[in-house]
Amino acid sequence: MKWYVALLSVSVLVLGACAQVEKQDNNTAQNAASTNVCALKQEKPIKVSRAVDVYDGMARAVKYNTLKLSEDMRQKIYTTNPNLSPKDIILNVLNSPDNGNALYNGVRALDYAILYAGAYLAETPEQASLLIMQKSAQSLAVAAVKTHGDILASEKIIRKINNLIQTEKTKLAALNAKYNLGGKLSDEEMSYKSSLEAALVQLPELRENLVNEVVTYRQLIKDDNDKLKLDGRKFFELNELDKKMSPEVYQRAAMHKRPEFESPEAKIRDYDFVAIDRYIAYNYDADKSLDINGFEQNQVLYIEALEKQADKAANGLIGAIAAYQKSQNSDEAFRLKEKIYDELVSSIFVQINLMFHVVKVTTLDLDKTNREYTNLKKEVSRLKSRDLSYADKETLLDKQVLLLKLEILRERVKAERSSAIASLYFYAGYNPFGCSFYADTPAVLADTFKKGFTSDRVILLNQAYEEAQKNKEKALQVENHHERWATGDNWLEKVVEGEKLSDDEKRWQADENTRVNESAKMSENAQEFDDEPVKEASFEFLEPKLKAKSPVPAKAMATQNEKPKVSDLILRKKNSMEKIQSHPKDRYAPYVGEEPNRRKVLQLGAYIYPKNYDNDWKRLSSTYPQLKNFEPMQQKAQVHGKMFHRLLIYSEKANLRDLCNYLRKNHEDCFLR
Repeated sequence: MKWYVALLSVSVLVLGACAQVEKQDNNTAQNAASTNVCALKQEKPIKVSRAVDVYDGMARAVKYNTLKLSEDMRQKIYTTNPNLSPKDIILNVLNSPDNGNALYNGVRALDYAILYAGAYLAETPEQASLLIMQKSAQSLAVAAVKTHGDILASEKIIRKINNLIQTEKTKLAALNAKYNLGGKLSDEEMSYKSSLEAALVQLPELRENLVNEVVTYRQLIKDDNDKLKLDGRKFFELNELDKKMSPEVYQRAAMHKRPEFESPEAKIRDYDFVAIDRYIAYNYDADKSLDINGFEQNQVLYIEALEKQADKAANGLIGAIAAYQKSQNSDEAFRLKEKIYDELVSSIFVQINLMFHVVKVTTLDLDKTNREYTNLKKEVSRLKSRDLSYADKETLLDKQVLLLKLEILRERVKAERSSAIASLYFYAGYNPFGCSFYADTPAVLADTFKKGFTSDRVILLNQAYEEAQKNKEKALQVENHHERWATGDNWLEKVVEGEKLSDDEKRWQADENTRVNESAKMSENAQEFDDEPVKEASFEFLEPKLKAKSPVPAKAMATQNEKPKVSDLILRKKNSMEKIQSHPKDRYAPYVGEEPNRRKVLQLGAYIYPKNYDNDWKRLSSTYPQLKNFEPMQQKAQVHGKMFHRLLIYSEKANLRDLCNYLRKNHEDCFLR
């Protein structure tokens, strides 16, 4: 069924405790393929006793189809061919026909990649089975939203088609009678007769398509009532997206709701929104400059960029799994396992961003279709109100057929938009599909969906929205604080002369005092670390250099009673701003400026277990030949009560910034000290 292929709008859900996960072999996969973890049974559908609203449709679609669809999904994910790589499996799935929509092609690629990753990372066959069942249920729920919207106005449109068919048949019969009596028609009459005959071919086809879609929806919700009645009032609850929402809101909600971020590996990685966003920008950047000129003006370019980003993210995730499968030792496998999680959470963010833009595209399409429909309807009314020639009658007939097509298209676009909004909520982590879910009646399940998509959705997204707003405000305060406090013409004179300072200036001075105190504390800590035992003798020559180096400028220790010199204030501000601007805000962001290039110690990692220190150096030095020019050094440091083994390299000439930036570009941990 095409609706399933085009609208596999599902999210990765239960990964369970993945810390001890082992690689699955074919036997494990086949066990997962035959596991019905919720013990679902094929039930006889309860008869529909009322007009079906969108929540009823979702409830019935999920309750009566999840078992069959999850079995189909298992057969696609778990292949019996041992020679197929993960990428081959995904490509085979994606070879099925699509709907020609570039954005949905990207969504489909990510859907299957995330599904495969989730099933692969599941600790047991039962967890993999539950994941597939939950995602199948999500797919069915979204498909119900789409098909419900498709046929919501079908009964009304079918009546219009039937009326037009009857009217045009009467006109055609009159022309045929005239021809039979007189033996000929004028050129205009013959042309009009041909138009009538063509319309009487098109109109039944339109009607047949609508009837088939109604049949498809009835099959989806398991309703054998010939006279299906739809309630469209509640459908429109899914047809609006709060204008204040952004992809970031849904992404932040996903970080709180989706279990990928709660797994042991994810907790170790300590993901945050900025770090994931930065990772995506480095690896799967769509051209964000397109946002500058506006989405609508650059729609084609924007969609192509988003599709390319989705394709890269899907390939990156599947590639990470393939590399993990090929790994030869446990230490390398651990590092590659972390890579899978980096790609997985990034793919979730990319998918949310992509579906959000599906909503934007369908909104633009809906506005355009509504304008065309309204204008054409006015033209049809104008033509009907006057006496027409045969040429005008042809024009009117063409416009009437086109008006019906636009009305059908308008309903399709509305349904597409609603299904995209529903998908966004699933991507954000909405998941009612536990095993107990399927035991309830369709009416109870419909109430569950209604609550989830109304009150629960508002609560979840508003919390994420407030978090996003607070982070924006915080970022703005930092920007104002560090970059705008001294924009006035006489800021320096006010400080020197002791005039009343602004709030921004006070905050800057307070931060300067904090910086000085922290620097002094760092200096003391550095000296304390020198007294700890060091494993490698090659590190001993570094100790006196660390002792001798004091990060606290003597001039910065002036007392409050001393009046600072203008030159000292300029130097303080310059050094402070240089440090602020040069230090990366995110894990893999590059160092900038000359200040980092003066640092002589580069830290590559910190490990609880000493063996990981040795293993990681072997991996890094073999992957990056530049590191072979240095001797690795180990330093013990106690942080928050835990002892870590730091992996360091040292350069008397400093100039380590570019090396560190190269490592960061390749998403290796690197810190200049």
